[in-house]
Amino acid sequence: MKSFVFIVLIFSTISFYGQTYTTLNSVEIPSGYKLKVTKNIKDCTVNVLENDSINIVTEYKNSSGGKQQSIKIISGRKAGKNDSIKVDKKLTLNIESLEGKANFYIDEEDKTKIHVNYWLNDNVVVPAGKKIKIIERTLECDTSYSESIKSQILNESTFYNLWRCEVWEIKEQPDFYKNSNKVIEVFKYDGKTIDYYLVNKYDRNADYVLELKNREFIEFKETGWEFGAVTIPLKMRPGYTKNNISVDQEIEGDLNLGIFSSYKIGKYRARYERHQGFVKLANVSLNVGPFFSLGTVDLDKNNTTVSSDPIMDDSTKSIGYFSTGGGLMVSIYNFRVGAYLGWDFGFGTKNNSWNYDNRPWFGLGVSYSIKNPWKESE
Repeated sequence: MKSFVFIVLIFSTISFYGQTYTTLNSVEIPSGYKLKVTKNIKDCTVNVLENDSINIVTEYKNSSGGKQQSIKIISGRKAGKNDSIKVDKKLTLNIESLEGKANFYIDEEDKTKIHVNYWLNDNVVVPAGKKIKIIERTLECDTSYSESIKSQILNESTFYNLWRCEVWEIKEQPDFYKNSNKVIEVFKYDGKTIDYYLVNKYDRNADYVLELKNREFIEFKETGWEFGAVTIPLKMRPGYTKNNISVDQEIEGDLNLGIFSSYKIGKYRARYERHQGFVKLANVSLNVGPFFSLGTVDLDKNNTTVSSDPIMDDSTKSIGYFSTGGGLMVSIYNFRVGAYLGWDFGFGTKNNSWNYDNRPWFGLGVSYSIKNPWKESE
């Protein structure tokens, strides 16, 4: 039975060892870092010199007959006096970061860029009776903004999917106020003094890129949930006394495969190197969370001494057990080592005879990637 459970555990956890799975991962970016924001503006007017050639390419696709065809039609004309064309234009603005959670990723094609995706805005309730001023902005081709402004007093409490910023935050970091495509000024009940701002922190149609100087280093708080496989090769079961019978401390060395889920608190660390771009440095984190595992144990006359029905001869009886508990792990790259506190719950015939059934134990464990334990998880 023990061999069977061991084989099942090997095959059931082999896929987990390929990588550690992460969800709800975020980096907390402080305020004051330089960001470049790129937006694509449509229908910008570009003047064309008289008699210049203007070629327009129209492309069609045809997939009939099991074939994929691309058909291009080119039409041309000479530009007249004061002629112009409409084009899409990319505009880049320089702003300072606003404090908040974001996801970071280094551009695969251009290592000099770290893209910053701010988390979506919060849901904020503005109570009834508040005066608000709604400012909606549209970025124009010359980098200026056109605005529409509407003021109103709310007749009922209203939800807004925007980020709340205090007055002092906007005074210290005005860029997000000036460049946000939607801002709501919420006034105090006197209708004259601004209480706070609601700002669209993350424009889905824009690309935010972090800029650093040569050899400049960043270290931001990083959090998230992770789960994967763990092995606890060393367990120490404390001794105790029951019914005037002493049970000795037991130290067990075994593979003890299982799965874990943990909350990660760590650091996102990177450095900018000229001619190389951003280099992701070793991430160090603490992981706290529960684990679950299965195992087997052979019952004999030495580990059933406090049972009401102990084994008295030299025979043995195998039972399975389910382990659960919690652990604290230190993580460097994909390699983790940690301390665990758990309980074993036996199942099967005579499971209550085991001296350590439903008893606590302490353990040391590791988890890592069998693909490459020193490669960072994605």
